[in-house]
Amino acid sequence: MSNTATASTPLLVEDTASNEDTTPIEYVQEVEDIQEGISKRKRTSAVWNHFKLKTVEGKMKAQCNYCKKHLLGESKQGTNHLRTHLERCPSLKLRGDLRRQVMIKEQGKAIKKVSASPYNFDQGGSREDLAHMVIMHEYPLAMVDHVGFRRFVSGLQPNFKLVSRNTLKRDILKIYDYEKQKSMAKIGNNGSRVAITTDMWTSSNKKRGFMVVTGHYINDSWILESQIMRFIYVPSPHTKEVLSTILLECLLEWNVDRKLSTVTVDNCTTNDAMMRILLEKLEVSSLALGGSLLHMRCAAHILNLVVQDGLAVIGDGIERIRDSVLFWTASPKRRQKFDESSRHLRISNTKELVLDCKTRRNSTYLMLASALIYKDVFSRLRHFDALYTCMPNERDWEVAKDICEKLEVFYSVTKLFSGTTYPTANEYFPMLCELKMELNEWILSPNELIKLMASKMLEKFNSYWSVVNGIMCIAAILDPRYKMKIMEYYYQQVYGRIRGSEEIEKIKKIFFDLLAEYGSENSDEEASCSQPPSSMEIVSHDFVQNRLRKFDSFYPTLQRLARDILAIPVTTVASESAFSTSGRL
Repeated sequence: MSNTATASTPLLVEDTASNEDTTPIEYVQEVEDIQEGISKRKRTSAVWNHFKLKTVEGKMKAQCNYCKKHLLGESKQGTNHLRTHLERCPSLKLRGDLRRQVMIKEQGKAIKKVSASPYNFDQGGSREDLAHMVIMHEYPLAMVDHVGFRRFVSGLQPNFKLVSRNTLKRDILKIYDYEKQKSMAKIGNNGSRVAITTDMWTSSNKKRGFMVVTGHYINDSWILESQIMRFIYVPSPHTKEVLSTILLECLLEWNVDRKLSTVTVDNCTTNDAMMRILLEKLEVSSLALGGSLLHMRCAAHILNLVVQDGLAVIGDGIERIRDSVLFWTASPKRRQKFDESSRHLRISNTKELVLDCKTRRNSTYLMLASALIYKDVFSRLRHFDALYTCMPNERDWEVAKDICEKLEVFYSVTKLFSGTTYPTANEYFPMLCELKMELNEWILSPNELIKLMASKMLEKFNSYWSVVNGIMCIAAILDPRYKMKIMEYYYQQVYGRIRGSEEIEKIKKIFFDLLAEYGSENSDEEASCSQPPSSMEIVSHDFVQNRLRKFDSFYPTLQRLARDILAIPVTTVASESAFSTSGRL
């Protein structure tokens, strides 16, 4: 939030106390005498919403709607005495201090009428609502100094004392402190571990680096919750020491350093070094399996690197298609010429050309998919523009078609990974197994280019798979729909029968070790690790909501393990989404 106004900022008020017009607007309402023999006249004051005109002993009287007292009602006697009565009316006070009224517009048959409705004005509550509005819609703090805004607020509620931008800033910080303490208490009172995702981002305008830290956990009602714990400016240089210090400070401040499950970060050497430093500073005994599961690498980022390694072997074929897309999207005039040519060839142009970005997931697939639709358009335009010299040949289009078909599998998976409402950890294992099986098939392709591409992609994929397949497989086992059967099926497909059996035993050992570790923390409860095979069979349908309470009481160790494992995110998308509204920082 910025305190500075833009070029289009309205004129600011220099002296808000003296320049404001706080006179309330009085709406004209027609009040008609209902007594026979009294001529009709208009009453222009809003006070007549609370009185009725009556003739008493031949004199015009104003009867109070609340206490029924009669007061002078002649027009020459004014309305000041009526206002004074409303301030002192005992019946009005008994109704809840209704001296302040709000005008509510009602649509009449012929004209708009205004009626009064009881309303208790709360200055403090209105200030809080104003602060929440600024936070929600990211309005500039300077808006409270704008003449038009102050006049508008005065017209709505003259009793509201509009605050200055500095006071508004303090109100917002009070809300932040309150919400932070509430969130810290919520996480602290929750019994399960907290999984962390963190990511760095550099603002486009001021080139400043920011770190966001997000916590994920499953609450006592078995609902997955995510909480941004810190959004902080990180001065340069962004070394492993600086990043680890800031992350550790956040964990200590929120008191989650002893209840961590995993920390998910992007796959880069700086993050790897940061995690090693962090592991040295944390108390290893408080981490699951001595911290061996602490470091998680972002699956979406890894898949992006896998695709980029595979595309690197294609060479000029993709480059010529990329250059062609860049050429015809470089200016509005060229875009117009391209659209005209596509209409002449009767090609539906519902999909626009998309230029890929090497750091964006799926962008290369989207570029190739759109370019293939307009293959004939590129060929036609070669004869109309001499500057267009990067026309792909037939071999390039054949390669692009084959590659696009292969990348579609990665596109579907990364699209699911990149959703802000990300799935829990148990959903990732089958999808990554399917990808690995696809890569194993591509290596056997008769197309040498596809085979070479698959080899590069599989090499990168295996480096990630060896690190995270264990924790994801355990998450899938804890899913009552899958249990042990899903591991037995996929591992035999991925590794073969003999190697698959060996890998299954490794996963079982990790799972039993976790059960033993969690069981030792609940020695007074039923020890789920005493007979490991039967512990895995008891999952059944007990995760269904209507049986959660029984499950928690019968199998406390298993439910704690399930809550901690299923909350683990294998992507940093939840943290990246915090940057989507941060462009003005």
